[in-house]
Amino acid sequence: MKQEIQIYCKNSQKTKSFPIGSSLFEIYKGFDLQMPYGVVSAKVNNHVEGLNFRVYHNKDVEYLDISSESGLRTYVRSLCFVLCKAVADVFPEGKILLEHPVSKGFYCDLRIGHEPTLDDVARIKQRMSEIISADLPFHRIEEHSTDAIRLFEERGMTDKVKLLRTTGRLYTNYYTLDGFVDYYYGSLLPSTGHLHLFDLVKYYDGLLLRFPDKENPAVLGEMVKQEKMLDVFKENHRWQEIIGVSTVGDINEAIREGHATELINVAEALQEKRIARIADDICSRPGVRVVLIAGPRRQARRHSANGCLSSSWPMASILIPCRSTITSSTANILRATKKATMTTSRSMRSTWSCSTSICRLSSAANASNCPASTSTPVHVNTGGNTCNCATT
Repeated sequence: MKQEIQIYCKNSQKTKSFPIGSSLFEIYKGFDLQMPYGVVSAKVNNHVEGLNFRVYHNKDVEYLDISSESGLRTYVRSLCFVLCKAVADVFPEGKILLEHPVSKGFYCDLRIGHEPTLDDVARIKQRMSEIISADLPFHRIEEHSTDAIRLFEERGMTDKVKLLRTTGRLYTNYYTLDGFVDYYYGSLLPSTGHLHLFDLVKYYDGLLLRFPDKENPAVLGEMVKQEKMLDVFKENHRWQEIIGVSTVGDINEAIREGHATELINVAEALQEKRIARIADDICSRPGVRVVLIAGPRRQARRHSANGCLSSSWPMASILIPCRSTITSSTANILRATKKATMTTSRSMRSTWSCSTSICRLSSAANASNCPASTSTPVHVNTGGNTCNCATT
């Protein structure tokens, strides 16, 4: 008698019996679920797995489509694999780097010896469509890490080699697509035919890979121009070149060799330099009264204010008096105010309000730096520098 397992499907709130070793995709068909945008992955006892995952014990299963965060990541991850495969087919000597999310897509750096042209983009996009139409399967392979590292070494994928050498795992999972090999941390779709919508366009000096909108998967996400965001990411890559770490594997190696403190110090020095340039730019603008600082993380805002200010809100605006520059730390901007109020709660949420311009802060601060012709002496703790003038 064939052994069976009990599967409870959260989507239909029903339990059914299936042969032991059935894949999640086979179980999905057994429940006859109707998901308008198709199934892309599933949570097995709340752990996300690909649809090729086989089940050998009783489980709770919840199927996901691209309207969920996890499901969209699986879709995009699979689409990126198809893009890498297409580039390898069209430009065998070329290389593509999947950089960062921007403009409701993924910015990609295509390195083929010249800046990508519209014809280059069209050829890659056509090859991607051919791969998707062929409904090629994604194969997940588990090997001893030593063998996996050797495989990536033979293919010249040094970033993957560094990563796998520093993870400390005995076995490694990687994927293949029609002979093309790559490593992905998360799950992929069963085959390329599940990719129903995408676009690839030229974006500045690179490419933009577009994918369905999470809220309405029937259409592509609306492309939003984010030039400043792109510039910030590019500056971040320049910093990585300066520090000498461009991948997770590079960071892992540096930490193993005892260079963690050096990396932090150099990164903070670059950040301080950037903030100082921003402060100088602000000072050069007449009539500016306050600066608003916003950030997605409390620790990032706290670092920018040198521990003086933090907020528990996802996006918090911080009022900082202008007409000042940063010397040893950003705290000088916050502390050198004539009138400031701060209320602190147990969560370290603080609010600053300022209404005056203040003098330029430096170790040689004096009245000639002050923007006001008449000033009232006031002493402000600036962490080593004392401001002796502020407007009344």
